Amino acid sequence: MRCLAHAVRAYRTVASVKVEVMTPSGSGRFAPGSVAVRRDMFRGKVWSAWPGRVVHDTGDEIAWVSWSGTELTGNTSWISGDDSQRRLEVKASGEWSLGTRVLTDVTFLGFQLPDVWFSVLLLFQPSGELAIWYVNFEQPYRRTPIGIDTCDYIIDLVCNPDGTHEWKDEEDYAHGRRLGLVTDTQHAEIERAKDQAFAMFEQHTGPFDERWLTWRLDPTWPVPVLPDNATTVPAAV
Repeated sequence: MRCLAHAVRAYRTVASVKVEVMTPSGSGRFAPGSVAVRRDMFRGKVWSAWPGRVVHDTGDEIAWVSWSGTELTGNTSWISGDDSQRRLEVKASGEWSLGTRVLTDVTFLGFQLPDVWFSVLLLFQPSGELAIWYVNFEQPYRRTPIGIDTCDYIIDLVCNPDGTHEWKDEEDYAHGRRLGLVTDTQHAEIERAKDQAFAMFEQHTGPFDERWLTWRLDPTWPVPVLPDNATTVPAAV
């Protein structure tokens, strides 16, 4: 998710995090407006954790939003601005510490889709205009008591409102494969997922449906906050 770095700034090394109670409904779904945490996990450890407010949760698909002022937790290699390939080497080592970043000048509307190897982020500018769709290839999400867990697989697809697109981080993906961050089995799933994601973009379905172009953040919602247990809830992937 390298090209998202412009939307966050380094803040501080994490010592503690603020508390906000998770409020899933009795059905196990998260109610609109409640906080859910999207965690990127690797080998049972948190690589990053994003709090967001739930836009909808159908039981299969979860849409969530984070916006300017939201504080994220992530590995300090990312926070300090290390070279992308260096960050992959840190990840492969299994040894990293966590810090925090704050979103600036952007709104992310994220879609966690059922049983597919990607999620989709819509990036809105401060004006409210859609900038891009950002397709993040990752392990199918699994629910946790505080949100969802997944595992990022490096390569990404950027889709523009004018119909053009661009693949991102292909060299990093090749390096990650050499480091063992992506297995042959996972690579095969990602290749299939590329076709699925691109077909959705071309057909304007799911998160690419034109109705989301006019979506706006509920102005009454407070900025989401990570709960105390954001990094200690057992991994689901």
